[in-house]
Amino acid sequence: MKKYNVNLFNLPGYVVTSNFACEGFLQFNVKSATSFGTCPKCSKKSRVVYETKTRKVRHTNWHDRPSFLIINSRRFKCKHCKSRFWERFNGILPYNRHSQNFKKQVAFEAFNGHDNKKVACNYQIGQPTVSRWVIAYAKLEVNERLSNLCPRVLGIDEHFFTRQHGYATTICDLARRKVFDVVLGRSELSLAGYFSSLQNKDRTKIVVMDLSTTYKSIITKYFPKALIVADRFHVVRLLNHRFLETWKILDPQGRANRGLLSLFRRKVSNLKPEQRLKFRRYLMTKPGLQALYDFKNEIHHFLLKRAVDRRKMKQEIKRFNQIIYQLKESRFAPLVSLANTFEDWQLEILRMLRFSRTNSTTEGFHNKMERISRIAYGFRNFKNYRLRVLMQCA
Repeated sequence: MKKYNVNLFNLPGYVVTSNFACEGFLQFNVKSATSFGTCPKCSKKSRVVYETKTRKVRHTNWHDRPSFLIINSRRFKCKHCKSRFWERFNGILPYNRHSQNFKKQVAFEAFNGHDNKKVACNYQIGQPTVSRWVIAYAKLEVNERLSNLCPRVLGIDEHFFTRQHGYATTICDLARRKVFDVVLGRSELSLAGYFSSLQNKDRTKIVVMDLSTTYKSIITKYFPKALIVADRFHVVRLLNHRFLETWKILDPQGRANRGLLSLFRRKVSNLKPEQRLKFRRYLMTKPGLQALYDFKNEIHHFLLKRAVDRRKMKQEIKRFNQIIYQLKESRFAPLVSLANTFEDWQLEILRMLRFSRTNSTTEGFHNKMERISRIAYGFRNFKNYRLRVLMQCA
């Protein structure tokens, strides 16, 4: 008998007796490598063959050509309990006409950026079959990866799911840069059941989040030992928004100019010499604009500090209190509102200067979640959406 390398075909536990190849498909005649069968009732080994039959099973594609396994299946008779049973094969479930490797290949192609309809057309199978295999394989992978143990550094943020279901909450493990879980809803009522079921919540030491009072109350209630750190991106975005509103009060026409708007948002160090000169000339045309722009850059520079030493934090606390006082003394409504927000989130913003962790990892995963939704042309079932996200991001 001619010997074949079964590792080449990814068929451990089989013996390939012959093969046949043509332009349309590949066919391998195989049989089990063992000469006995194990009785499912009494677990005794039997070598008595009662009858045989052939099974045709679809296997993985070879260079875009489908391959089939012609299996010589035996039915054994147990001498101990007198029962008859068909032998089991590695990688092929009972009553299945497709191998597990083939199902895995189809599921991986669906996960790698192809919609189910295209995958079904490529492999000449039904679209519901592709969806069923994708969900089954995702459940197996997610159950192996998912853990109820809370991460040490946790990031929490919201993202839009559908119009019917509203928003979903993303929980990230910032230390490992992975998605920990995705939960439907963003209110304390919808998230209470999930957070109460988590184990070892005392492991979480730091929680990075935006300036959301809802998430703040949730973290304070369910993670009492965790320190809340404000996300630098959201704080800086709020700063730019309030100063743009103040600029609109001083000069509505200049605020409507897109070119000036782009220059106002940038740091001075990011402006070219000709841009800096042009923008300085504009700021001199209106009273108060120059002081407003310089004050904005000063606060921006203060918020971008990272890993500040504990000894220097006393000076930073004094400077932050001065900023709040100056914002209130400006008497502009947007700046006073910004001062009140800084005062309410004073501890969280000052902790932001001590730590270097941000929610940028969570925001990056949100972009990937949008891509997953676009490939699937949207999701109606949140459970399927969660499986897809955890499969590719966890």
